[in-house]
Amino acid sequence: MLIVDDEAEMRAYLRDLLGPDYYRAAVADADAALDRPRDRSFDLVLCDASLPAGGGKKLCRAIREDDDLRHLPILLLTARPNGERAGDSLNVGADAYVSKPFDPSELQARVENLIGIRQIVQDRVQLPDWMAPEAETTVSSEEEAFLESLNDVVTAHIDNSNFGVDWLADEMDLSARHLRRRIKDATGLSASGFIRTRRLQRAAALLRQDADTVSDVAAAVGYRDPSYFSRLFRETFGCPPTEYAAQEASEDPDMGP
Repeated sequence: MLIVDDEAEMRAYLRDLLGPDYYRAAVADADAALDRPRDRSFDLVLCDASLPAGGGKKLCRAIREDDDLRHLPILLLTARPNGERAGDSLNVGADAYVSKPFDPSELQARVENLIGIRQIVQDRVQLPDWMAPEAETTVSSEEEAFLESLNDVVTAHIDNSNFGVDWLADEMDLSARHLRRRIKDATGLSASGFIRTRRLQRAAALLRQDADTVSDVAAAVGYRDPSYFSRLFRETFGCPPTEYAAQEASEDPDMGP
């Protein structure tokens, strides 16, 4: 990922926070940022929205107007409290925002969501049959059995907001460390990212089935905060949950009402 921040201390902090799972390059301004993606393939741009002279917004617009770069997800760090006027960030081409001061775990989840989950859900990369019915798979029978058991456990607790990696490890009769390694090897996701993926995929299925409200769907997949659920859903599927079912129906003429 490419980190863009004019404060050296923050650049160093972000590089440490987001390692070692990602290659991290860091630059101080928008001009340097625009040169770097051409030198190396990046999966995400993490940028301070408050760069001098409006550099954050300029960078967003420049990336979105460049045919070679416009595919890059952009995550903006904004100093506005509680994401106030966060729509401004999205309007300039950012995919998501995180307000300062931020919770490190939230930032890590947002980064993983934009890089990993979106790619897996949208592109269906190397997924076993139960995650992507249209995908061809080459997993071993042992790995397939592991993934099926994993999916069964997550599905059984998908509506419980307290369900997490340690709980999953206990039910799989593995140490949390061993579980994390096996999930990473099998799916490319962290253990928490895998649970989040399954929650969001289930939410998408409920929306396609004309579930009553976004709040109902959020609760059904273990999210207590519908607003946070909606933000994750939008980052993953590219549209708010309120629009998802309608888009799916319009793209699939055989889909029932």
